[in-house]
Amino acid sequence: MFNHISQSFSNFVIKQKGLSLGKPLTDNDLVFAHPDGAPLDPSSTTHVFVKVVRKVGLKLRLHHLRHSYTSIMLAAGVNVKAISESLEYANIRITLDIYSHLLPGVGKSAAERFDKLLKSWLAEDAGKRG
Repeated sequence: MFNHISQSFSNFVIKQKGLSLGKPLTDNDLVFAHPDGAPLDPSSTTHVFVKVVRKVGLKLRLHHLRHSYTSIMLAAGVNVKAISESLEYANIRITLDIYSHLLPGVGKSAAERFDKLLKSWLAEDAGKRG
């Protein structure tokens, strides 16, 4: 599903920007930009976004999309370092501090690994004594 959404968005952006500028997109192109590619003022972007979402009856901030993106990527099992880099965080710790509670089964997995390790150590120790 995410690939479909991502591809649809990419196609939309290509049609909107590519046709209006008459050139292909690059990795440096911005989502929110003037027709010449220059960045929009962040407060203007936020203001327009709020107007649009309110018009359709939603109560969202633009920053919520960033959290949604991260949550979806974590749920899909995407590597946390890759997500952190895509968010342009200075380091992976920021991503983990904010979103580690969303990682599926992290606590259970850690407990199961510790239990397995402890059992093997105890068995090894019992073998040395017996």
